[in-house]
Amino acid sequence: ASTRCLAEDTLEKLPAWPYSRIDELLPLAADNALILGAVQEALGDTAAAKASYEEALKVSPSDANATRALARLAAPPAK
Repeated sequence: ASTRCLAEDTLEKLPAWPYSRIDELLPLAADNALILGAVQEALGDTAAAKASYEEALKVSPSDANATRALARLAAPPAK
């Protein structure tokens, strides 16, 4: 019953939390951080995406996908 209560409590908080801070609800492994970063990037929140990709590199320093994602964010926009 306590797990259900925790889940309900978490779901109640979701609409009020900005999408860039959803990571506070979920423990992030490198793969989850990459997925979250991609969603944040798609939503236009590049600062949050950068933080998620950096988190992925903290968890897995040799993650090539996170490295490429950060490089893409650092590159000037294509004209």
